[in-house]
Amino acid sequence: MEKNIIQRLIDAGIITKNDIDEYNKQSATGLIRKQTEQNKDDEIEAIAQKSFREIYEKNLREEHAFIENGVLVNFKEGEFTEKYVVPSYVTEIKEKAFSDCKKLKQVIIPKGIKEIKYATFAHCENLESVILPNSVEEIHNDAFVGCGFKYIDLPKNLKIIGRGAFYGTKLESVEIPDSVEEIYNHAFQDNKKLVKVNLPSGLKIVRRHIFDGCENLEEISIPEGVEEIRESAFNGCKSLSRVYLPQSLQSIDRGTFYKCESLMNINATSILMKVNLPSNIRYLCYSAFDRTPVQDFVREWADKNKITQWPGQTFEETKTK
Repeated sequence: MEKNIIQRLIDAGIITKNDIDEYNKQSATGLIRKQTEQNKDDEIEAIAQKSFREIYEKNLREEHAFIENGVLVNFKEGEFTEKYVVPSYVTEIKEKAFSDCKKLKQVIIPKGIKEIKYATFAHCENLESVILPNSVEEIHNDAFVGCGFKYIDLPKNLKIIGRGAFYGTKLESVEIPDSVEEIYNHAFQDNKKLVKVNLPSGLKIVRRHIFDGCENLEEISIPEGVEEIRESAFNGCKSLSRVYLPQSLQSIDRGTFYKCESLMNINATSILMKVNLPSNIRYLCYSAFDRTPVQDFVREWADKNKITQWPGQTFEETKTK
């Protein structure tokens, strides 16, 4: 078999085996060096591309948002701003920042934001989704008035829901976390599609007009610990058929269940068109149950002698005995 060229050169004394080994070593090092340099170039390119994307996305976000010193002051929607992710470095969102954005459909709020301020998303009628971080402790007055979402996941550390915060939205159901201590007047008024809602266990007062006009609300359970239900809280809730009132309740204000046309029972164990008043009731105002279909008023639960106000109009235009 004919020797290869390398072996023939070695046999002729032109090169040595050490020369071959050194050559192979240098070639391998060069190959490694070349590969390393290529990897480094690829890494630099990847970093450059990532930086470019971040800068591009940042500019895209901030093209419509005026952000100053970590504060999102104002947002102006454009043709392609259906979804907006608030930058993670934003620590505060100003009042009315997103108000009247008609094209906006989804917004994601970053961790660290503690307040959704006055009218922040007011009249964003096509807003379908808002993702709120658990850092949010207060939703201020009119924050989401007139918004189009059907559901919102409220933060588990939320403490206060302001006046009219969800007035006139398209909410169908809402779970209010037990961390909530106050829900102010008109908070969920005129939520025409609202069917189901739970109230937090720490609530003391159900305030004025809180569910006024929620005509599809079917059932409500007032948690133990609530002492007052104020004026027109459930006025015009036409589908409301069952209500649970806690023993802690002391006061039912005027018009509380006015025009609740489907109200069949209160604290009754079956559909008997009964009103069973809690034993601690001290104040029962006029028109509280006006224009409801309840027919039987069970007084045994409440000692009439302890009630400070019992006007004749309490059950006006009902068949209650």
